[in-house]
Amino acid sequence: MEKIDKDQILFYAFWLRRNEDESNIGYGVNKKLFIFGIIMTILLTVIVAFLLITNMLSLIKYFLIGFLIYQLMFFILLNKHIAWFEVNNFGEPINLISKGFLAPSIIKNRSPISKKRFLQEAKHEQK
Repeated sequence: MEKIDKDQILFYAFWLRRNEDESNIGYGVNKKLFIFGIIMTILLTVIVAFLLITNMLSLIKYFLIGFLIYQLMFFILLNKHIAWFEVNNFGEPINLISKGFLAPSIIKNRSPISKKRFLQEAKHEQK
């Protein structure tokens, strides 16, 4: 059995879309990469807000061009780390559809809302 590194456990993100056959498609990324993306987004938002407040209009042009190039590069690189899978109505992965070559090979059949599903099933059985 393959040993699971804690850094390799996928963070299950949001449902992306509902297919015609009523199945949901979701994606997962490495936890560290996801947290890095959130921190960078917050940091860049603060920098842009600071530039707007201080009214440095000439700098904003160059900063925004650099930011757009950075975002494009980040999402191109991120695609290698994403695993796409079909999820059930509770957001839990059912089967792997495809994955980037740097994505973890193991998809744990667990998600942050498994407890919610357990409680819903328990309520349903009581009725």
